[in-house]
Amino acid sequence: MRRYPLILLLTLSLLPLFACGGEPPGPSPAVTKVLQLKAKITEVVTDEERQAQVLKLADKMEKQVKKLDGLSGSTRNKIFKAYKNPDTTQDDFKKIFMKHSEKRLKTVTELVDLRVKMRQLVSEEEWGRLTEGVEFVR
Repeated sequence: MRRYPLILLLTLSLLPLFACGGEPPGPSPAVTKVLQLKAKITEVVTDEERQAQVLKLADKMEKQVKKLDGLSGSTRNKIFKAYKNPDTTQDDFKKIFMKHSEKRLKTVTELVDLRVKMRQLVSEEEWGRLTEGVEFVR
């Protein structure tokens, strides 16, 4: 009889794992777009040397986009933690948002720099094919 509550507790605690299928979440839409770009690069840029250079830049882009995704989650956690603390002031929230904005601006600037470098490595025709049907801003 004593085991019944324990078994019930274990079953209920494992239920969420079965409900979600145990699969990790997929990449964010922004990461997915960079992955699609990388696939297009291998199709469009036929010169192996330039292709390697452009793919290297795309790898850096992917890291920066993941950095942005992590930054958003990190800031969200800081805001929730501050919100729960009754001693948090308006200035404390402003500091969180300012720090987030500074880091975001730095990362976005690095992404733009990578895009400019990538554009310099490919021809007009290649760039048109790489960006065809791609929405980078959403």
